[in-house]
Amino acid sequence: MKKIIFIANVDCGQGMSGGSQIYFELMKRFGNSFQLFFFGSQGTINRLKEENIKNITYVQTDDHDNPDLHSFGGVFIHSIRRLIRGIQSIYENSKIIDDADYVYSVSDFLPDVIPALFAKWKNLKIKWVSAFYFFAPKPWQKHNPYATSIMRRTMGICYWFIQSLVYLVIKKCADLVVTCNELDRKIFIRDGFSEKNIISIYGGVDLNIINAVPAPKKNLYDAVFMARFHPQKGPMVAVKAWEELIKTFPKAQLAMIGNGSEEKEVASYIKKKGLSNNIRLFGFVDGTEKYKLLKSSRIFIHSATYETGGMAVAEGMACGLPVVAFAQEGFKYCYPQGLLGVLPIGNYHKLASSIGDLLVDDKKYAILKKEALELVAREWDWNKRASFVLEKMSEV
Repeated sequence: MKKIIFIANVDCGQGMSGGSQIYFELMKRFGNSFQLFFFGSQGTINRLKEENIKNITYVQTDDHDNPDLHSFGGVFIHSIRRLIRGIQSIYENSKIIDDADYVYSVSDFLPDVIPALFAKWKNLKIKWVSAFYFFAPKPWQKHNPYATSIMRRTMGICYWFIQSLVYLVIKKCADLVVTCNELDRKIFIRDGFSEKNIISIYGGVDLNIINAVPAPKKNLYDAVFMARFHPQKGPMVAVKAWEELIKTFPKAQLAMIGNGSEEKEVASYIKKKGLSNNIRLFGFVDGTEKYKLLKSSRIFIHSATYETGGMAVAEGMACGLPVVAFAQEGFKYCYPQGLLGVLPIGNYHKLASSIGDLLVDDKKYAILKKEALELVAREWDWNKRASFVLEKMSEV
């Protein structure tokens, strides 16, 4: 049986990003084809152990508590420490590296990329599969989610600069690149990367689990927001849109699922503006409870202001929810139906207006719901996604 090493030194097991969910789901399905080795933090290892994945060996790369990841200094300390420990873990587990057939870096962050590069350097026969899920916004770019404060702008500039260097390394050394949207795939190809060695997958949904969750007799929420509480995902935009909406629909209820750097800011705004009777914060929710909440809602709001895909949208669609979202360019590839696009991007007044229109337009609602369910059944099943990645890995 072939051996594959997953390297996830950045992910700390708190919450669930789209990139994290992709490699979680791939590992669940790769256990039948590979002997799996996972190099990562204790927090992530604890999460993975709950999944009962077959044929997996864990290597803990960091036994420290996480610093404050909402501060520039905390992020810097976190990254440097895990980069060093990631490299050390490669040297300390030479036998695993020497016997491996593949190494899979689960993000484009340095603590995942550099250890994978070292593994390839130690074992020249190893094939490096590199995830690259998101091009950082350029500092001068319109709708830059990091432009909300000096600290965030500084973090955004550092992120963009470091990723630019990482991009060159991945283009030069990776054997297969996995992006999560067609736009990023085209950028790699434009810049000279082999077309046959780069794929785009948009994540997926586990339809068996979702379909097993019964729908409630009536909806508890008029809409649901589910994403990381990060400026890029627009949680504050969703709150302000809802504040606008209840001027017309005073009893409208919004459920918000997720956590992250804007969590306290969002909670404070809701309290300050007296919106607690209309907006309920659930924090991070996963599994069956997540799908119960989704199925208890009528509409899925995706208020991201800078986005190329967004796997949470597919989960909402799989629960039968039409989606109201800003009309991102990448959505024409991954969500060609079931989604009501809003322009201009970032305008919460337009977002509120579109949500309100859909709440009262039963005909349009039914059409979008039908389209959403058809799309995920046809294209978003995780088993199909994993088989596609396995096929492409065997070709490199």
